[in-house]
Amino acid sequence: EHFKLEAQSKPIPGKNNTKTIRFTFLGAAWLILCLVFLLHQTYLPLRNLQYPGDVEWTEYGHRFSWRMKLRDKDCHLDINLFYASNHSGVPTSVFNPGSFINRKQLTKMASRPDIIVQFAHFMNNKFNELYQQDIEVYVDSLCNLNFRGEMTVFVNSSYDLVKEGIWDWPYRFLGPTPPVPEDKMWEYPWRWPSWNPWSSEFKLPPGGVQQRFAPMDTIVTQEEMRAQERNRIRQE
Repeated sequence: EHFKLEAQSKPIPGKNNTKTIRFTFLGAAWLILCLVFLLHQTYLPLRNLQYPGDVEWTEYGHRFSWRMKLRDKDCHLDINLFYASNHSGVPTSVFNPGSFINRKQLTKMASRPDIIVQFAHFMNNKFNELYQQDIEVYVDSLCNLNFRGEMTVFVNSSYDLVKEGIWDWPYRFLGPTPPVPEDKMWEYPWRWPSWNPWSSEFKLPPGGVQQRFAPMDTIVTQEEMRAQERNRIRQE
């Protein structure tokens, strides 16, 4: 069968002036499929707008979006395990996840809360399988977002992640997004009017011209910053 669409154009004497466009069910199915595909490709990268918080920190809707390479998050993670039947306040072990995942997976997990929760459930299932015991999993995670300065609490260590739903967004155990320090705000691209000396909004940063760009001998590499943060955490 066909859909029949009729359109009337300017009549021409002696000719059939009715134009018929045949539209098959297969053509309609392809059209609907293309529309669904376009809607999907539009919604998927923008779905982070329906979640609360800063996607750079929470990771809600970060994957499969247009936000790649827009943030750097350096995280340090410790996992503490307790037997649920004998929680004496002393962890059964400071668990080394390297027994189950490789270094690249561990790096990814440290900054992604959904993977952290999945791993907590995975460990509980493993202990049930091997020792027939439930466990409690507490994660102490600190992150530095976009080199904002000191490490900030990313995962609140007071929550047993085994009791948290894997997809219960927004997660209640996530720490608040760290604010952008005033001295760092000058480095963001949306502050271009204040950078441009020909703009009416141009002004110097709080520390004067010398803080506009850091001297070469004061630039700290990412590895050096990570080492400094690890030493500070050990001292605390």
